[in-house]
Amino acid sequence: MIEHIVLGFLMHRSMTLYDIKKGMEKSTEHFSSASFGSLHPTVQRLEKQGLIESQEETVSGRNRKRYTLTEAGRQHFMDWLQQDIELEKVKDNSLLKLFFLGHLPLEKVQPLIARYCEHLEQQTQMLKILHDQTRHIPVPEHLERIKQHQLATLEFGMDYYAFAREWYTQKFLR
Repeated sequence: MIEHIVLGFLMHRSMTLYDIKKGMEKSTEHFSSASFGSLHPTVQRLEKQGLIESQEETVSGRNRKRYTLTEAGRQHFMDWLQQDIELEKVKDNSLLKLFFLGHLPLEKVQPLIARYCEHLEQQTQMLKILHDQTRHIPVPEHLERIKQHQLATLEFGMDYYAFAREWYTQKFLR
C-alpha cells in the first residue's frame, strides 16, 4: 500500500520524502501509516521501476531529493485506482483485547473500556478539526472532486470512531 500512497501524493506535485511524510500525517496516516524507514526503500524501489524520478536540490545548505511522478508512474497509479476495491478484514487491535477481556473481573474491564471510549472521542474530535481545516482550504475547481473524496475519508474515520464509542458504551458501560 505504501507505494500507492507515495504515487498518489506525487499525482499532485513533486515532493521530498519529508513532504510526503508530512502529507501522510495529515491524511492517510489515520488509516494507513508508514515510517520514514519504510518510505525511503519504497521511493528507491519506485525509482528503480521507473515510476518516479528524483532530482537533487540544495535548500539552506542541505541536500535533498525531490521526487516526481513519471508518465509510467501515473499510468501505474491510475491502473491501480481502476481495480475493484477489495474487501479487507477488520484490523483493529482493540477487538483482539476485547476478545480476551472476559478473563478480567468486570470492575477492571469497565475502566479500561471507559478510557478507550475517551480515546475514541478524542480521536473523533481531532479528525473533526482536521476535517474543518481541510474543508476551508481553497483549491482550484478541477481539484474540488479530489478534495471531496479526501474529506470523505476523514468523515469515515469520524463516523467509525463515533460508532465504536457508542457500541462499546452500549455493550459494556450501561
